Amino acid sequence: MKKYRELFERIISDLEGYSEINIKEAEIGYPSPIDEFKQIESDFQIHLSEDIKAFYTEIGFVNISWSFKHELEIKGKRYQVNGKIYILTLHDSFYGFDNLGWQNVLWFKDLEDQEKMKNLRPFDFYDMEENGCVCFNIDDNKVEKDLIIYSTSEGYHPIKLDIEEYCDLLTQTKGLDQSQYLLVKVPINENEIFQATMADFLPLLIKDKKEFERFRKNGKL
Repeated sequence: MKKYRELFERIISDLEGYSEINIKEAEIGYPSPIDEFKQIESDFQIHLSEDIKAFYTEIGFVNISWSFKHELEIKGKRYQVNGKIYILTLHDSFYGFDNLGWQNVLWFKDLEDQEKMKNLRPFDFYDMEENGCVCFNIDDNKVEKDLIIYSTSEGYHPIKLDIEEYCDLLTQTKGLDQSQYLLVKVPINENEIFQATMADFLPLLIKDKKEFERFRKNGKL
């Protein structure tokens, strides 16, 4: 069984070992109470998968944010390069921040794909400005194993990663901003700043060069 607390402690430890990185936040929350699993299953009439229970039995939430001390420079302009892992509590994932749900955040009343979007529950809410998140997806009264990437700018994209595989990915990328979009074909892939950030900064985080090459070529670990 994956030891998730050790995994995120190792990510923090790795970041602390980079002299060129400033860590802004590094917090791992206490596990979710068992009763919360039953309450969510009752309130939403769903079955929580064993991998969700395994994760939240070890960890309540994760909030890690950091930045490189040196900036990305393109054509005389400088850009700050940051990273963030913001794994929500199970409660916030299903009920929304302050119990307000995800209306007007992930879905809107006039949205064409409203019903599809209503089924999303954010897991790693890594970009608050663009509502960028890796999400659970509810289908037929159960939570699917494979996750979804969504953001306002890049849209809705299924990925062939479950919780364990996504967390393994985070050990490589450390939550480098927008690195999730290397997993899918989206407009930002063609953005010059995105391409330069991934080319220049991601190799600094992935010390295992074979893993980096496999990630770069295949789009996933």
